[in-house]
Amino acid sequence: MMLRVLLSAGILLGAAFSAGSAWACPFCAAQSQTFAQEMASSDIFALVKLREAPPKYDPDSADLAKTPFLIDQVLKGAEHLPPLGDQKERVLPLLFFGEGQIGDTFLVTGVDPPKLLWSTPMKVTPAIEKYLLALDSLPTEGPARMAHFYPYLEHPDEVLARDAYDEFALAPYSDLIGIREQLNHEQVVGWIKTPEIPSHRRRLYFVMLSVINQKSDAAWLEKMMLSKDRKEKSALDAMIGCYLTLTGEKGLDFVVEHFITNKEASYGDLFASILALRFHATEDYLPREKIAGALRRLLERPQAADLVIPDLARMEDWSVVDRVVELFKTADENTWIKVPVINYLRACPLPVAAARLKELEKLDPDTVKRANQFFPFGSPGDSSSWQRPEEKGEVVAEANDTAPRISPQFTSKSNSKEPTAEAEASPGEQTPASETDLDIAHRAPISGRLPTVVAQQTSLTWVLGIPAAVGVGLFVLMGLILRSPHYSKPL
Repeated sequence: MMLRVLLSAGILLGAAFSAGSAWACPFCAAQSQTFAQEMASSDIFALVKLREAPPKYDPDSADLAKTPFLIDQVLKGAEHLPPLGDQKERVLPLLFFGEGQIGDTFLVTGVDPPKLLWSTPMKVTPAIEKYLLALDSLPTEGPARMAHFYPYLEHPDEVLARDAYDEFALAPYSDLIGIREQLNHEQVVGWIKTPEIPSHRRRLYFVMLSVINQKSDAAWLEKMMLSKDRKEKSALDAMIGCYLTLTGEKGLDFVVEHFITNKEASYGDLFASILALRFHATEDYLPREKIAGALRRLLERPQAADLVIPDLARMEDWSVVDRVVELFKTADENTWIKVPVINYLRACPLPVAAARLKELEKLDPDTVKRANQFFPFGSPGDSSSWQRPEEKGEVVAEANDTAPRISPQFTSKSNSKEPTAEAEASPGEQTPASETDLDIAHRAPISGRLPTVVAQQTSLTWVLGIPAAVGVGLFVLMGLILRSPHYSKPL
């Protein structure tokens, strides 16, 4: 149950932020800080050479002995080093617990000058040294930067392969599209079919395969998606996303049949298909009304409905008001659907939603209160924050900016339409999503492949107040635990 709640919470947060950010690999996450990030966050970034063998450990000494290193090349922050003076070389005593030969090259970083704190030296191969020396000359963003890191993917030196992957995981999707001509189809397919490659890197290569966009790849992708071998199916979310890019609406029917409506599909496979559909809801490969229709099918599976209700709200599909209310009323303690239903109704601008919300508040006031506390933005029937930027006169920021922003819906091509009388008269009818249904919603305009979003200011009260409130709550909870008669002090 706890895993279920965590996954549901994760997908809610993913839904909130997916419209505001489009990364080179939408299914990827950086595994660690990149060398470039480390350089940016350090005051000194330097290559040093081992001058003497590390001293032997002395258990009787109060202090750990330091090993002398010679500063060889300073890639950043030379101004923070003390003057060389009469010395011919600058010696740096450092704590060192590794192994190495005299003359070996290591990477060190220093912070907080003038009393610098130094990192433990990391051994550097000639390939890593060449890699590090090139960092400072690279553009901070853009396809040219990705073109530099592409040859290092799956490099024999794992340190470089990992760093190159992390660079792609952090880059905008448009940068990956910008190097389409450089992507080697046979190489990417080979990486995907190599069992030893970790699933997080495999996700990147599926996204690359979709950018290459060879339709003939769809056939073997279908077999891979239906494989019984979990290792072969790893990174299924990105695999399905790639497949949908190659096949369009025909492929969507395949995904619905084998994952969305298939009662034999595992929860992991179902979850992967939802993530793939969420990505395509921010792209222009598939009609969004078709995506909404596929997601609505999951409302017939109460154990999974909570995963897609936030997506339907973001797409402003208000055709299922009565259905989600029914799910609320019939929910049992093993489902986490009530809060998503409340938030759906709060976001819906139709009068029927406000009426249904009052009805549910009488049935379960605690859930409504909890939804208002944890998701305080917006109110039932209030769509003012959902208008297109040009309607509100606000500044539009491109979605490939690094700062995440929340843009919970998509605007329609004919944004001047108001909700029709027919729609307001029978908003709860569970009809398939049509263009009329979605015209009530406003779909975000597409610039290239990336959605534009409204830059929103964050209230300082929320930034400081929420963490403080959580801290106080935890403090009070701990006090209650300590005072509980069931709590026994440790011996």
